[in-house]
Amino acid sequence: MRFVSDPPPPTTTLDPPVAARKRRGRHGLGRRVGVEERRQHGVARDQLPFGRLPAKQRMAMLYGSDDPQAFVSAEEHRRLWFEHRTELLRCTAPGRRPDAWWAYETTLPYPGRDLETEALRKLGELTAAEERELFGVTKPVTKPTKKPRARRG
Repeated sequence: MRFVSDPPPPTTTLDPPVAARKRRGRHGLGRRVGVEERRQHGVARDQLPFGRLPAKQRMAMLYGSDDPQAFVSAEEHRRLWFEHRTELLRCTAPGRRPDAWWAYETTLPYPGRDLETEALRKLGELTAAEERELFGVTKPVTKPTKKPRARRG
């Protein structure tokens, strides 16, 4: 609402960078998308919400870390792994496992990225869905076959 005593609005337009910055908001980030919208439109696995697990700890569990401040103790690391295990496993690609999985759920050392899928296959740790996605086949269910009887002549 304008009053007669108010000065007229400026006739100059904002230059494009300033206008774009105003559209994006104060920090230049644009509109924030809520969790429900992300679920509705789909998000990458590593963008799923993790409750109370801080990003530094999540990254250490997924990829390993030399940061001594990520966890208070080895016991805390182990406890948090088993609390957030399902969420962390969902974040990995088929045929891969998080660093903490190799530390706590198998006696084998990490074989390296190139051999990880084959090691999991030999251990029998790949799920049927992973087998289908990676190799296009499932493990066949084999039944023992009977030998044909010899004919008596």
